[in-house]
Amino acid sequence: PMRAINPSVSVEMEETISKALQYNTEDRFQSALEMKEALLGVAHKTGLLPNLAPPVVAQASTSNSSKPIWNFECEDELRGSPTFYEGNVYLGSYDNNLYAINAATGNFIWKFPTEGGIVSKPAIYENQVFFGSEDKRLYAISLASRKITWSYFTYAPIRSSPLTAEGHVFVGSDDASLHAVNALSGRRAWSVEAGAPIRSTPLVYNDSVYFGAESGDFFCLDFTGRIKWRFKARRANTGSAIAHNGVVYFGSVDGTLYAMDAKTGWAIWRFRL
Repeated sequence: PMRAINPSVSVEMEETISKALQYNTEDRFQSALEMKEALLGVAHKTGLLPNLAPPVVAQASTSNSSKPIWNFECEDELRGSPTFYEGNVYLGSYDNNLYAINAATGNFIWKFPTEGGIVSKPAIYENQVFFGSEDKRLYAISLASRKITWSYFTYAPIRSSPLTAEGHVFVGSDDASLHAVNALSGRRAWSVEAGAPIRSTPLVYNDSVYFGAESGDFFCLDFTGRIKWRFKARRANTGSAIAHNGVVYFGSVDGTLYAMDAKTGWAIWRFRL
């Protein structure tokens, strides 16, 4: 809770911010105007309104350079990131479809339906596109035939983005496990329980697999799925890690950026954001 970290925040402000950050869209503010009115209500109630700075009026640009080249409308919201590959853009939508769109024109090429919303960023390997769905499955779709090659079942929605490396697909699931799946056959090589949903994108670096879980735990595994080390942050690790020069960097919902020795898991430093 916000007030546990900063007690000077009012109860009303904490409730407003919490509503804005709800995962389910129906639980959030339904418009920017509604949130603005809620914030103004908090300001009136707490006496902060007289101290508010006058609004800044943005000047509209007369340049045509800000106009979009094209837009493509799906049937529901987009929560994931697109992937570009050989002139096409691939992305999933909460309308349950994976779309392939021409990157130059925005023209629809094809789509593949699943039975759940898609928030993961597609990964492409060996002429196949891999992605997870909230219908609990990891999919492999052939880019040549545009048909399913295989699907792999987990026990909860997949909100992690897959990573391909060493002939395998690594993906987390809300079933609290990281799954390593053979990219060609779709068969499980191994899975490791993390104790909480995994929504970060795994990282493969120097023959190790790194990922964070919603419990705050950050893991380092070898390619057999054996845990080499783990580190506990104070809150969820939803973001994805990067690595450079033997150091793994990841951020946590606890507001801290961590730098870890990639081999030993020693916390080299941490920076409070």
